[in-house]
This record gives sequence, structure tokens and C-alpha cells, in this order.
Amino acid sequence: MFKLAWKNILRNKRRSILSASAIFLAVVFVSAMLSLYQGMIMDMQENIINHQLGNINIKTKLYVENERILPLQFYIKNVDEKIEDINSIPGVEFATAVTKIPAMTFLGDESYNVSIYGVDFENSRFFDAGILNAGDFPSLENQVLISSKLAQEMNIGVNDSFTFLSKTAIGGSNALGVTVSGIYSSNDMDMNNLNFYISNDKLSTTLRMVNGATEILVYTDNQLQKSVVEDKLNDSTLYVADWKDDSLIGQMIDLVKVIYGIIQVIFLLFASTIILNTTMMSIIERKREIATLVALGYNPHWIRRLFLFETALLTFIASVFGAIVGAIFISILNKTGLDMIAMGGGSVSGYSMSSYIYPFLPFENFVYLILIAIAISTLTCFFPTKRVLKIEPAKALHDET
Repeated sequence: MFKLAWKNILRNKRRSILSASAIFLAVVFVSAMLSLYQGMIMDMQENIINHQLGNINIKTKLYVENERILPLQFYIKNVDEKIEDINSIPGVEFATAVTKIPAMTFLGDESYNVSIYGVDFENSRFFDAGILNAGDFPSLENQVLISSKLAQEMNIGVNDSFTFLSKTAIGGSNALGVTVSGIYSSNDMDMNNLNFYISNDKLSTTLRMVNGATEILVYTDNQLQKSVVEDKLNDSTLYVADWKDDSLIGQMIDLVKVIYGIIQVIFLLFASTIILNTTMMSIIERKREIATLVALGYNPHWIRRLFLFETALLTFIASVFGAIVGAIFISILNKTGLDMIAMGGGSVSGYSMSSYIYPFLPFENFVYLILIAIAISTLTCFFPTKRVLKIEPAKALHDET
């Protein structure tokens, strides 16, 4: 049957090429679109974990309850000891202290509303998705790293100085003069606003938070549960949360994945209509050929199996080539990235999305696409073949179509 099916495919090259081309293009298009949505979901998840919450986020319970009023008095105390305890847990890559606060900066007669990040420059993932445009990372206490957007807004550069004023943990306010050591651009659009970064040790001192931070970000492997960290710290005043539980976007990721699944179905339905039309036209076009086989005494069930096998074989070849071309195309995009700002992606700032998205699609998704294409084409071949087989051979042979 394989030899006969292959001979039928080669006998009418024009029809076979047209049918295979439709299936090929459908697989390439669907794989490209699915890779884009997969890349967007993974990008948001990585940005939330790396730049906002870690895999596990720790704050004090009182801070969480009053977070809307920036309750710096409820900071985490003895943060170095807690980080040391957390780092001893198997499965923890590292933990780091972070303090995030709004503040005012002053330069001459101008003032600006900014966000300050107190971080550990040597132990952080905040800077793994961007580039240093000028200067270097801070090496002195009063040095800061500023975003390119803040540098542009304030019209300052490396070695320039400015003052910031912020609320403190004891209820007052404090100011500090700082010098720009470097200018940084992040791929994460949410991190490329009016921000600057300073040593958490220096910031906590300025905010009157002795050896403290507003939160601890814990980076782990995917198997570590937050309960293990809770048991290790054994501190009832602390709120320990998985990144999904502590982020609205994180909680929406599951919903986004459902929407992603619906989009997959829509694209597959779109592809199936192409395959359906192509397959049905191919079978109806071959009405005389089927009638001839019936007239020669071939069993209708055998004829149906032959055409089903022929369709499955042609679809397999076309979808495999489509998957290969789609994989090459996706691989190129994964290296170059897609400029979301140029595509209008700047409007999604605030959703933890990067300015460049790197599409990708797991190998098993290509296998699913191939199997689905074969299933759709085989099923759509079954019904028109069954219908044609019911026509009298004499009538079919005299039919112009």
C-alpha cells in the first residue's frame, strides 16, 4: 500500500504540491505564532522572578498588611543572619536583601519622582537582562547606578551628582547626596523607568533601618517549597510567599496560559480549515479515479484505506518540512529577538514584559503539530471518500468533475 500511495502522490505532482504547500504553510504559521506567545509568557514569568519577587519572597506580615502606606518601620531586621540561614537550605541558589522605595531627587531647582532600589550588586539578578551604557557598577557607598531614562530625564551622566529625599523607618525623612557611577538600560520595560540603584547597606542606613531591608528575594530551583523556608526561619512575624501568590501578574499567569491554550486552538482550527479544504478538494477532484478502482473490483474499504494512507503520508511529509522550517525561523528569532516597542509593545509597560521578546517552542509542540495535522487531514479525507464511494461508478466516470 505504501508503494501505491507514494506512486499516487508522484503521479499528479501539481495536486500533491498544492496540497502539501497548504499544510506546510499552516504548520509554519501556527508554530511561529505559538512560539511568540510562549516566549511572552516565559518572559513575564522570568521578569517577575528575577526583578521583582524572586522564586520566594519574604516580608514582615505587618509590612504586607500596611504596604499601601509604605510602612518602613516594619522592615526585616537582622537581615544578614536570615539570608545566611536561607542560603544553607538545599535547593536555594541564593537569597538577597532588597529595599524598594519611592523618593524625590533634586538637581538644581528641579525635582523628580523616582523609585530607589537598594540591592546587593554582587548578589543579584536585577542586572542580568540589560546593558551598561556608560560608566561602571557602584564601588563606593555614595555611588548609584541610574536608568537610561532617568539619565535622560534629569540630563545627567557619569560622575554627576544629585540629592534624594525619602521617608525613614523612624517616621522622619532623610536626604543623601549621591554620585552617578554608571547608566544602565534594562530589557525589562518596568525596570527602565525613572529608577536608580544603590547599595542596600547604604540605603538601609540612610532610612534608619539597621541591618534591614523591606524584603528578601530567594532564588531557588523549581522543586523547593516555601514551607521549607518558613520552617528554617521559624519566625511568625514573617510573611513567606511563592512568587505567584505575591504578584497580580503572577496570579494572572495561569489565566494567561488558559488564554494561550485557547489561542492555540484557534490557530489550529484556522490551520485545520486549510487542510480540510485542501483534502476535500483533492478527494472530490479524484472522483473518476476512485470510480475506476471500484469498477475494477477493488473493495471500497481497501480504497478508503489507500486514500487515507496517501493523505496521511503526504501530510506527514509536508508537516515535518513545515516543522523544520518553523524551527529554523523560531531559532533565528530566538537569537535576534522581536522588538516589542517597534511593534507597539510600549503600551504593555507595567505588565513585566521586556522590550525584546525571544520566541521559542519546545520540541514536543512540533510533534503535537505534526500529529494534529495528520489527524485532521485523515479525518477530513474519510468523509468525502466515503461519499464518493457511494456514487455509481458509471455516473462518476461520466461526470465532468
